[in-house]
Amino acid sequence: MLGRRFALNPVMIFIALITCAWLWGPIGALLAIPILMTVKVIGDRVPELNPLSELLGLHTVAEAAAAPVAQVPASLAPGPIQEMGSATGSGLVE
Repeated sequence: MLGRRFALNPVMIFIALITCAWLWGPIGALLAIPILMTVKVIGDRVPELNPLSELLGLHTVAEAAAAPVAQVPASLAPGPIQEMGSATGSGLVE
């Protein structure tokens, strides 16, 4: 039950293990995952740290596919393609 809630990004786990083992040796390697989990829980609870929590969290392809896609407003969408010389004031000499 808790495994789904506290899923961590495997790349971030690897980086934390390497970094903590480099800094503190074997004890750091043992403490890396609890420290990373604590940072994730704090990031989940503090709104300003939500981007950090998203970085540490595990995202599946299904979640990414279900995310809303931003649509370009009609006023910014490109219009029909014009010929090179047809635009007035284009600076082209005919």
